[in-house]
Amino acid sequence: MLLTTPLFCGFVEGSLKAGLVQYAYMLYRKHSKWTNMSPITKLIPLPKNPYKTGKSIEGAKLGKETTCGIKLKINIEDNENFFDRILLYRIHYIQTGQIPTVELIVDK
Repeated sequence: MLLTTPLFCGFVEGSLKAGLVQYAYMLYRKHSKWTNMSPITKLIPLPKNPYKTGKSIEGAKLGKETTCGIKLKINIEDNENFFDRILLYRIHYIQTGQIPTVELIVDK
């Protein structure tokens, strides 16, 4: 089964730390088969406040909390009801050149 890349749909209110994020997912059936990992999203920069009016968006200082959350859309094609669960991972780059943190943020 070919998985599609998660689609970045915009910012929502949240509290992610400054940096860059990417997302990927896997599908599975409990105690059964798993898919491979989906392609990852492009890098998404996390601004300090994406809701600020004006033409420019201000960056946040390293390690500081932003008011950002991320809204994604995942299109699942040709599932035929085989996989009924999803694992969603966030890859978070706090600083250029450092190893990112990988977090399982959804398992349902």
